[in-house]
Amino acid sequence: IFDFESMNKTLFYGLYTRTNSYFEGGELQAEEGLPQGREREILEGYRGRIADAVIDEPFVLPVHGGQAETRKYQREALKLFTDAGFTFKGGLLLDPSGKQFEIEILGNDPTDERVGIPMVEYLRPLGIRATIRIVDSAQYKNRIDNFDFDMSMISTAQSLSPGNEQREYWSSQTADKPGGRNYSGIKDPVIDDLVERIIAAPDRAELVALTRALDRVLLNGYYAIPMWYNPKAWFSWWRKLQFPPTQPLYTGVDLYSLWIDTEIEKAMEGSR
Repeated sequence: IFDFESMNKTLFYGLYTRTNSYFEGGELQAEEGLPQGREREILEGYRGRIADAVIDEPFVLPVHGGQAETRKYQREALKLFTDAGFTFKGGLLLDPSGKQFEIEILGNDPTDERVGIPMVEYLRPLGIRATIRIVDSAQYKNRIDNFDFDMSMISTAQSLSPGNEQREYWSSQTADKPGGRNYSGIKDPVIDDLVERIIAAPDRAELVALTRALDRVLLNGYYAIPMWYNPKAWFSWWRKLQFPPTQPLYTGVDLYSLWIDTEIEKAMEGSR
């Protein structure tokens, strides 16, 4: 029910791109479509312990193109809730005890409200009472560190060479660790195993394949709502400043790689 397309258009002038991976924008990202090659071999080793759809179906996020699609996704969401024991009655989504489903969206910046309000509106037709709470940085950190939240907007930075830090993000041993970064509380032996294999990967090719497999398992677990990113770096510079056309992935322009073109500099000085 998360309508990225409308939010991107109304809030961000269409400038952002939907995030489709926990390792977005590089070779570590699970490939589009079905898993192939070594990634598929790795996933086949977990068949029976992961959903068949992880291997046999491509992972595709819902795309909202209008009211028809939105209503379709709302119906699908309601079916998932009713299958889980909830009841939609009188415009409210009720749990088995008859209490309305409620969720709090936690933020620490007033601008979070701008993004949170559409989420509240997306949940309303499902009978869910969603609220937004903006707290100061100290309170926010305390609540996040102690997993005292329902939903929050959190950015997770990744390495181009995943290693030990993946335990902190996804492993069972950090799911209940105060101050840890396993914000979703993931406890999955398959994910634990993939993380350990990533850490012990013997070469780059195996590291890439294992990370792609982990990415696909995480995406199919729906632990988070992938949001957005800007695929471009915006900046302005003097004409005399030159830089290599190929720049580091993720980090944007490396300012230490710039140099001054003395010929252009002289021409600029002569035009003053």
